[in-house]
Amino acid sequence: MVKTCLAATILLLASLTFAGVRDGPARPIAPTTESAAREAIRKRVPAVGRIIVRSGPGFVAAGSAVMIEATGLVVTTLHQVQDKNGRIAEDIFLTLPSPEDNFGGLDKSKKHRLTLFRASPVYDLALLTIDNRAGAFAFVPFADPQSVHLLDPVYILGYPELGGDSITISRGIIAGRDDWEGWFKLDTHLVHGYSGGAVLNERGELLGVPVQKRVDYSTLNLSEESPQATMSVSSIDFVRPVSVIRQLRTSEAAGPAVVVAGQVIGATGNAVAGALIALLQGRPQVVNHENLLAYRWTADDGAFSLSAAAEDGDYTIRVKASGFRIKDQVVRIKDGKSPALKLELEPEK
Repeated sequence: MVKTCLAATILLLASLTFAGVRDGPARPIAPTTESAAREAIRKRVPAVGRIIVRSGPGFVAAGSAVMIEATGLVVTTLHQVQDKNGRIAEDIFLTLPSPEDNFGGLDKSKKHRLTLFRASPVYDLALLTIDNRAGAFAFVPFADPQSVHLLDPVYILGYPELGGDSITISRGIIAGRDDWEGWFKLDTHLVHGYSGGAVLNERGELLGVPVQKRVDYSTLNLSEESPQATMSVSSIDFVRPVSVIRQLRTSEAAGPAVVVAGQVIGATGNAVAGALIALLQGRPQVVNHENLLAYRWTADDGAFSLSAAAEDGDYTIRVKASGFRIKDQVVRIKDGKSPALKLELEPEK
């Protein structure tokens, strides 16, 4: 899961509303018994697999993915299929559970090569298709977005690194909804590798995919002699809802992918970690759903890489960081390329 500091999260750019769960009355649905729920979840195990990408001479596990169409359409998180420069990896494969394994063990003898179909840097989602597919695949049907309610039980299916080569299923509840960005919030404590997996309701329908974990840290003063230390005290898992996946599936791809990368530093030349950085269409005063192309937080060394569908032209890089003034930098994309950027922030007075 992508870890971001809660303090950085509250710096989010402006009133920003993404597609989420629709308000309004939901159609009545009969309660599901616990035994029926278990059976419904078991039936979806064959449709959840592990994404692997080539890294150097071998392959590495990147995370989880969900089959959403019998024809071989897969949804996962975009960051899992990108390299460190934000470019789509050349070799992406999906391994699925063996039909003979009752515990969802992966069939490592079969690697399905994937090709990128559509991607959303803003939502951090990617749709991929299986090459040379033969026959129909098991898939997870979409849930009705209006059927989701606070405290609804959910099941999370995925292949976390700590769980080895068989599926791991966690249980939780819908802990809330972030109206700012249209996320579901879960009370679970998912570990690395669940990203891109399936969040299911009791009927085995897809509610969304885990994309991000936000962690709250506390500073500890252990003693006068030792330096300060930080530790995570709590976290919230955030899920992109199925309404966003449906929107991505039915929308047209918008332009070629462009990578804008660089580093954010302070006035003294020190790297600024945890800064919120966004790529914006044109030179807007107010950030909204239409002009925000991509956003991320800077790494510990101040580095960032944004990938977006963008034509040649002038764009704005906007940076927000605690203790610094907001910075706007015009960047020109030409022939599908952007120069490497070094952005220096001025301290607040």
